[in-house]
Amino acid sequence: MKVAGALAICVSALGFSTLAAAQAPPPQEPPPEVEVEEPPTPTMPPAPGEEGPIPEPDVPEDPLEGVPPEEAVEAEQPRYDKRGYPIERVKRPLTLAAEMAELDLDVPMVLNDSHPLLTQTISPAYGITTDLEVGLTYSIGLERLSPETGQDGFEVGRAVSLDGAYTLIPRYLAIQARFAFYIDPDVFGIGLILGLPYKIEIGDRWAIFGGADLVRLRLKEFAVYPEDPAANLFNVSEIARGVEPGIGSARLTTGVLFQARADIALDATFALERNFETDDQIYALFAGVTFSPSRMVDLGAHLGFRSLDRTAETFTAALRAALRI
Repeated sequence: MKVAGALAICVSALGFSTLAAAQAPPPQEPPPEVEVEEPPTPTMPPAPGEEGPIPEPDVPEDPLEGVPPEEAVEAEQPRYDKRGYPIERVKRPLTLAAEMAELDLDVPMVLNDSHPLLTQTISPAYGITTDLEVGLTYSIGLERLSPETGQDGFEVGRAVSLDGAYTLIPRYLAIQARFAFYIDPDVFGIGLILGLPYKIEIGDRWAIFGGADLVRLRLKEFAVYPEDPAANLFNVSEIARGVEPGIGSARLTTGVLFQARADIALDATFALERNFETDDQIYALFAGVTFSPSRMVDLGAHLGFRSLDRTAETFTAALRAALRI
């Protein structure tokens, strides 16, 4: 009986706990978190007279980015070497390319009032570097095609110059210096010739040039003309008569070059020469054509007047040839 009563009490307790658990409310989940956006910071317009923020410029780090390598090199330093020396005269530099040699032959004939004078001048040159060029000029002689009574038909050229040129601004400006000597047992003359050769390219076919042989100075006896034996003979004759030649002259030269084709160039040159002592002025005008079958060969001809005041005496026709290796 006691055992039965104990079992009854246990069953009753278990039933009461089960009923309480069934009647208990279910657990509640916490409410979800709500994200709250911060309000944007208001931007105030700049006050009158004040500038707003300056945006960073869209500049590439490398200005040559995207440019082909060949064009990039051309933009940085447009120079020519021996193999790439241009056939077009309008594109040629003011000094020879490094390790390039040139032999120039010029044969002008001056009308000389029906007593023509023929001169042969040879000018070898060599490019030591891309900027430095050295050479010499020698007049082989003066040939009188119709000599007057008492004149020799041929006079040996006794003048030679040591020439040098250096590029100051590639393709635009150079400096030139020439020491000229007249070698004769009776008269030994020394002269100095200075110049600032320039060339300004206009597009692909035009150029303005000039500045060569800008100043001629007498260092001893007279100002020597290495390419003009007739002028040297005149100065020697003046010294023999007891007349002292002038100290020198200035010559302003400018010209226009037109590249008609890759192998043909036309040019026109105007020059003004003024004597330092007498203030005499000489105006010269020339026109010419150059045919270049390759970058190593030039063939040319020029016509013009060494003095527009004496056209009958100074009309000149010249042939020129140049060979480069």
